[in-house]
Amino acid sequence: MNFFCFRADRHCAPAAKHTKNRPVRRPGPYNGASERLYPNMEPYRTERLAESLRNELGEILNYELDDPRVTGVTVTEVNLSPDNKKAHVRLAIEGNADQQAACMEAVEKAKGYIKHIVADRLDVFRLPDLYFDPDLAADVRSRVPSLLRRIRRGRARS
Repeated sequence: MNFFCFRADRHCAPAAKHTKNRPVRRPGPYNGASERLYPNMEPYRTERLAESLRNELGEILNYELDDPRVTGVTVTEVNLSPDNKKAHVRLAIEGNADQQAACMEAVEKAKGYIKHIVADRLDVFRLPDLYFDPDLAADVRSRVPSLLRRIRRGRARS
């Protein structure tokens, strides 16, 4: 019985192994290499995951955390890395600079609990690591109402 060898000039017995002229294994759809080469093949999946994370985190932060420091928090956006391993969550926090710092500290302390609850609710193989960032700095957030009033009046900054 003849077996095909990767040499073009002859057929070889099964025991013979040649190292030259072997075909190179190309990345195919099912061998895992395609996901390493093209990690973001389904961009709509990333968008759906970011939107689901935003909804769930907003609900958890506003209604389910019992920490009194976490008040007036809105999840403005969730940015996922291309490999879906990191999620940067932007939070809009009401209050002065001290209240915002206390709220961010409380959210950072509760990060493990929040990730545990989100993992139970979302059917995801691997939940991304959560990184919480304030949406605007405390000094900028305090100036937002006056800036909006100026825009409505049409006055330029002097």
